[in-house]
Amino acid sequence: MGNNFAHREFTVQYANDKKLDIHAIINVGSDFEKDKILEKFADWEVDPWKFVSYINDADMVITDSFHATVISVLLHKNFAVLEKDSSRPEQNNRIKEFLALVGLEECWCPENNQAKNISEDKWLEVDKKLYRSREESLRWLMEAIKC
Repeated sequence: MGNNFAHREFTVQYANDKKLDIHAIINVGSDFEKDKILEKFADWEVDPWKFVSYINDADMVITDSFHATVISVLLHKNFAVLEKDSSRPEQNNRIKEFLALVGLEECWCPENNQAKNISEDKWLEVDKKLYRSREESLRWLMEAIKC
């Protein structure tokens, strides 16, 4: 969650309000002072399988990670994406572009004020958009290989 303490507060408050467990995956390069609020929820040894498992088992994923966003979509998990505090705005751009591609722009929560459930009908729309995007990508790749 970058160096944004408000994101951490939002996450803890949301989990407390909904009576949800927190599994915090803290980036070793983050500002540890801001992570103190999440320290008791931290798992310091998360391999890729555990990362995906945490998302798969979650009722709600709150993240600023592109990869956690994509995995949440693929697994049909409710999620909220918080704006990354970064000197590299492309870190936010690729998340927003992906959300637009799949029609889940409402999951972008830069103000820590939203975390909504996604309906089954919406997931059907998302799956159709993902399928079309995969098909277009595959067509492009096949054309590129022919050259």
